[in-house]
Amino acid sequence: MAAKFVAIFNLLFNPQHNTTYGDEAPAHRVGEWEANIGFYQAIELTKNSLLYKKQSEFQSIEVHQSKFYGKVLMLDDVLQLTERDADSYNEMMAHVPMFQHTNPKRVLIIGGGDGYALAEVLKHTSVEHVDHVDLDKDVIETCEEYFPQWATGWKDPRVKLHIKDGAKFIENIPKGSYDVIIQDSSDPFEVEEDGTITPMPSGALYEESHFCALKQVLSDDGVLMIQAESFNIPSSL
Repeated sequence: MAAKFVAIFNLLFNPQHNTTYGDEAPAHRVGEWEANIGFYQAIELTKNSLLYKKQSEFQSIEVHQSKFYGKVLMLDDVLQLTERDADSYNEMMAHVPMFQHTNPKRVLIIGGGDGYALAEVLKHTSVEHVDHVDLDKDVIETCEEYFPQWATGWKDPRVKLHIKDGAKFIENIPKGSYDVIIQDSSDPFEVEEDGTITPMPSGALYEESHFCALKQVLSDDGVLMIQAESFNIPSSL
């Protein structure tokens, strides 16, 4: 949750800092600096990598072309996924809770505007209905255009897409409505290098009241899956 990603078009650090990461560090990259644990990693971008950029009502949206990982999606300068390794995250988010339930028929997905988790959920033949709730229609439209391989789920007749705040959506849902809930939301806050916390649009989805509401709309044997970052990063706890 605390990871700070910055889009790079020139060197991320000034020359003396750049030597810390090696003189061969690529000039065009998107990098993650985790000040809590002194960790830095980056994905190399192509020159003139920017494919799309838009400021939505809630956040900045960017799509870049990377050198080795295909297209990458970024929201508010935070890396969300790459074409090459998005399966490692999304397939676990979808299939673990779906297989944990004996007969998942009704599913709620909050977030996941790239559509990948939804596409995986729909591979389960027991599924009769999916409510997919995402706050930002511009993210969905961007992913339909630039990541069409995961956008097929919204055309499935079992799916109803709701452009709405996930926390508000479940306020009017009857108790025990869902067998599986997957909350594939972006991080609730960002920890800056000086330790200050910057709230993000998904913050309401991590409040205690929201978790209690999720429990209410789950069936008695329901399964809840939530993106929760890493126990190894202090600011994520």
